[in-house]
Amino acid sequence: MLPTSTPPAQRKSSTSLPLTTIEEQKQPEEVKQPVQVLQEENEYEFIETTLRKSSAFTLERFSKIYHGDVFYILHEPLEVALKSHQIDQMEPAILILGAISEQDGAFNLIQYHLPSLVPFLMAVLQNKSELIRATTLWTLSKFTDWISKDQNLLQEYLTVICQRMIDHDQNLQVAACSAFTVMVESMHQDRLVPLIHDPLQTIQLVIQQYKGIALIALLDCMGQMAVQLKEYLRSPAAENTRALILDILSTKWKSVFESDENERREMPIIINLFECFQSVVYAFGIYIEPFALTIFLQCFKIMQRFYNHVLQDDEYLTGGIGYFSISINLLSSLFNALNRQAQVLILQSQQQPAAVTNDFITLLNELLKFKDHNVKQYVFGLLGEIQKNKASECFKLQLPQLILTAIDNLNCGDEQIALVFNNACWFLGEVAFIPVTRDTIKPFLPQIAQKLCGIYQYPRLNKSIAMNVAIAFGRLGLVDPKEMAMNYLESMAKQWCIAMKTLQNGYEKHSSFVGFLEMIQYNPAPITKCFPHLCSAFIQYREEGATEELVKRFQAILLSVKQAVQQSQQCTWEEYIAEFPYDIKFFLANKFAL
Repeated sequence: MLPTSTPPAQRKSSTSLPLTTIEEQKQPEEVKQPVQVLQEENEYEFIETTLRKSSAFTLERFSKIYHGDVFYILHEPLEVALKSHQIDQMEPAILILGAISEQDGAFNLIQYHLPSLVPFLMAVLQNKSELIRATTLWTLSKFTDWISKDQNLLQEYLTVICQRMIDHDQNLQVAACSAFTVMVESMHQDRLVPLIHDPLQTIQLVIQQYKGIALIALLDCMGQMAVQLKEYLRSPAAENTRALILDILSTKWKSVFESDENERREMPIIINLFECFQSVVYAFGIYIEPFALTIFLQCFKIMQRFYNHVLQDDEYLTGGIGYFSISINLLSSLFNALNRQAQVLILQSQQQPAAVTNDFITLLNELLKFKDHNVKQYVFGLLGEIQKNKASECFKLQLPQLILTAIDNLNCGDEQIALVFNNACWFLGEVAFIPVTRDTIKPFLPQIAQKLCGIYQYPRLNKSIAMNVAIAFGRLGLVDPKEMAMNYLESMAKQWCIAMKTLQNGYEKHSSFVGFLEMIQYNPAPITKCFPHLCSAFIQYREEGATEELVKRFQAILLSVKQAVQQSQQCTWEEYIAEFPYDIKFFLANKFAL
């Protein structure tokens, strides 16, 4: 695993076609309440594909092939239907209009009609039919970019979205949340910040009443908004906005987890709630601290419950892995946000009332004893995140055993084992990288290095694994460069150089380069066999931002290699570099006068 500071994966804003049909709407009207969901049964299930959906999808596909020609053919019947004032004609026409209005569809022609079409659709949103309001809102969301160019129209549109959020019909709730998500995704933070107060107030009003797919859409919307506003939310000026977002989500969190009975009932949306919090944690950074312990303890509780269930019944590994994995992912985001303060969080958890049987690190150790590869993969990923954020003081005593367990899992076989290997390798690399844990990992250096050197013997080696092995190998040079240089450098030098060329810049690449160059200083001879590869890797890195300190280290290595070539007496330096690629010879001559 190559952790980054990128946000958690988010669902794309909903472009799903409205599912309700005219026939479903022809029912006696209920007494309208401010916010309630009429569809109680199967509220978490998505309706199967219908002829209506299939027809709209077909037209959408046609529009992406024939573009404006589709709108040209449909223009007249659409215009007749829209002017008919008959819901059973207007609604399908609006649905078709939305289906063919994608940017890669017929939008280039439709956009010329938007000055009259958008006001018409805004007026249709006042129609009594819930179906036509939901479909119209979905279609309007396709024109968000165009609407956002007019500040007054944008404000009017946002007001309508907020009004539809408090509608009693679930389809309208979903359409409103999806429309707001599209708006959030399409606007720059500077324009979005002044607009978010009213939607947040509306969300605060409805979040406890939403159920099923509407609640899922609302949580996705909150997560996307947080990610989009990350820079703002990490500023002191956002204190009130952060407080409001936390108040909204903590209210839902408490209602879900206030009792075991509630938790069982709300289980279908727990994954969505955790994904939303994952985005919020990422966006808030260190400002998530007021709610951090609450998140940690609940994730810990779910992990402990998973562990206990699996001890009683192995089959629970299949059914319970989803809640276990999303808890691990949320904790990883939390530790990344809190950085070193994550250590305090783990220590605080040990002072809580005994709701669990293991302390946190002991639980992770026990989970690694399971044979299931998914469990091991997630646990090693979390351990790596803890180590990366310099919070390993809380498991200093257990670290030797964790290192041994990670070494035992450095096996690269089928895909599932490879995932475990990747995270175990990353964890070991992080242990080698952090200065305070280098003495702990040093006795295990031969075992780790031998395993890493053997990995490149596998045919069709996964690219991610190749890069993680290279990162970890280079970092071992930070622990004991002489040991690594004299015993393992020759086996790995060429593969390391090739992997570094494709690795993105970051602290992993920098630290691995530093460790690798430290090794070469003790034993430059092996690098003479793959020197063009090293130069190529460094040229690419230097152009993209290698530090001056690293450039100086590389210059010292160049001199060491030159001396090694001359001492070998097999050829002169000029003969040695004569057949190098032109760009490498040019680089050596112009940047280092070699």
